[in-house]
Amino acid sequence: MADDHEPKNPILVTEVHLQLTRRPPVLAYVSVTLWGCVAIHDLRLLERHDGTRVVLMPRQQSSDGTWSTIAHPVREDVRAEIERKVLYSYSRATAGREAAADKKRAATEARGVPVTEPAAEPVPDPIAVRAAEV
Repeated sequence: MADDHEPKNPILVTEVHLQLTRRPPVLAYVSVTLWGCVAIHDLRLLERHDGTRVVLMPRQQSSDGTWSTIAHPVREDVRAEIERKVLYSYSRATAGREAAADKKRAATEARGVPVTEPAAEPVPDPIAVRAAEV
């Protein structure tokens, strides 16, 4: 007998929309579309202190101040696929921005002007959510 929880089709992330930020630790706000017919909005891509990146599912705050997740994958393989696609999309979206910053930095250094990077302010670790290995 087949497992009723086993999907007929593997997870298919058909679209990823990123809104990049300049406010660490949030790198981007994300919307994903699954199978071209289900959209999940308000995911967040965060970078932790150790440099790992994690996709957090959307959540909302109740009137008593507690937070609860409003949508999340039930299966680990679905979560891993969403994280993989979001991380891939982020790396593609930021590749041009990082290349432009490197070019500007090289031009500044060529003129003999030292380049210093602003120090990132420490931020508390986000809610404990496991980051998938990609």
